Amino acid sequence: MPLRLTGPEPPGDVARNLRDLPRYTTASTLGAGFVAALLGSTGPALLVYQAASGAGIRRR
Repeated sequence: MPLRLTGPEPPGDVARNLRDLPRYTTASTLGAGFVAALLGSTGPALLVYQAASGAGIRRR
């Protein structure tokens, strides 16, 4: 029997998901989302800065 790979399932009921959103939105989830967004946006810039510093490139 061959292995059949499938992708993610499409959202079932978008209106119900949006209606339930405030119930799952807490300070903890908002804080985790903020930290994830902050690290996701600043991480690559820090890697480029570290690589430039290691290569001896200096600001004037």
